Amino acid sequence: MVRLSPVLSTAAVVSLISAAHPVLANSSIERELKLTQQQPNSENGQVTPVPPQQTDESPIQPPEQETEEPPIEEKEVLIGEIAVEGVQGDLKDKVFNAISVKPGQLTTRSQLQQDVNAIFETGFFSDVRVVPKDTPLGVRLTFVVEANPQLEQVQVKTVPEDVEKQVLPEKVINDTFSEQYGEILNFQELQDGVEQLNQWYQDNGYELAQVINISEPSADGVVTLTVAEGVIEDIQVQTFNEEGEEIDGKTRDFIVTREVQLSQGDIFNSETARNDLQRVFGLGIFEDVSISFKPGEDPRQVVVNLEVVEGNTGSIGAGAGVGSATGLFGTVSFQEQNLGGNNQNLSADVQVGARDLLFNLGFRDPWIAGDPHRTSYSVDLFRRRSISVIFDEGETEVDLPNGARPRVVRTGGGIKFSRPLAPDPFTDADWNLSAGFKYQRVTIQNNDGDLSPVDEFGNQLSFDDSGKDDLFLLEFD
Repeated sequence: MVRLSPVLSTAAVVSLISAAHPVLANSSIERELKLTQQQPNSENGQVTPVPPQQTDESPIQPPEQETEEPPIEEKEVLIGEIAVEGVQGDLKDKVFNAISVKPGQLTTRSQLQQDVNAIFETGFFSDVRVVPKDTPLGVRLTFVVEANPQLEQVQVKTVPEDVEKQVLPEKVINDTFSEQYGEILNFQELQDGVEQLNQWYQDNGYELAQVINISEPSADGVVTLTVAEGVIEDIQVQTFNEEGEEIDGKTRDFIVTREVQLSQGDIFNSETARNDLQRVFGLGIFEDVSISFKPGEDPRQVVVNLEVVEGNTGSIGAGAGVGSATGLFGTVSFQEQNLGGNNQNLSADVQVGARDLLFNLGFRDPWIAGDPHRTSYSVDLFRRRSISVIFDEGETEVDLPNGARPRVVRTGGGIKFSRPLAPDPFTDADWNLSAGFKYQRVTIQNNDGDLSPVDEFGNQLSFDDSGKDDLFLLEFD
């Protein structure tokens, strides 16, 4: 750790650097300081002695209004000689180039402190001391400096200490500091390298990572950088309404978190987080999705909050009508995209008519709970009626014995499973594998809803004489 420790041994510089002491009142340097402590005269531009200070016996009148106190004028001392000890060659020249005080000039405590700071700012020195000595020609100032050791290696330590993987490659560290190895450590150049490491984190999406501490160089020239890379302590889900108030949402937390590739113990990466938000929003059950942060129980870690605003996922409708084929009928439809807060889709369409009952029920789970491969399944039940093109668009149209056109009625259901062929749930798959089973009972009916397995010429319209055909289908995609 860099420290500033000016050592002043003579009365003159003690008075210059610190407050004046009564014991030094009779020294020659103290008398010189008293003679040179002057302030400008506003009338003629000449300098006049500073008036004596008010004694304790003098009456003190409270000021009528607050005024700013005039700055305390510092004492000046004549510098006779300047020397540098502790280094030679180029480093010695750097000290002389950094200081502004010159022999034969007057200087003050503030000016001398600025020179000490300037020496430190060169970055080459770990300690700077000022040793004064009284001489007949003035004060001899010796800047005693201690140079930094030669830099041999920069190593990075991440916190918390139990983090298994460091995202910063060793090659990046070496490329950043290799030109400084074998040279006297310069804190300014070292700091520039630290800024480059911080920029590497930013450029690669690790926006929470940064160097938080630089150690003192060891005796063998090793500097250790401590980095908080932004370890995720936990991922939490918060639900808000449109007014921004936190509420108890319907959607279960795992429906959101399983879409998130970031996990506890990972280093936060903005690109990964952006993809995670897109997947969560792509569920189609949220109006808005965003990320916020808060400190973890360990302040060196972070809690990632997934903030969601639930949308309207359900709908219901009803209607009625009259058709030549169906007569009077009524319809009811229902759909829910987030059934039970599990992102499951349930849909139902029911048509009740004077002659028949038709329906279409469907259920889909896009990701079976607990499955690591994003396997989905769907189930459907149906009863549908239509005029088949097989009977309607041939060379001659097919009519039933009562002169009506044949109606094909299909009643059945099925189940289908599907899985993306990808190495993990977060990679877009080029292929999907699906397999399913479906059963249908097919019947031919007339316009009154009665079975009619033959046409007007007695030709069989179904495989079975009963007019009921059972179909079993296995599907692979």
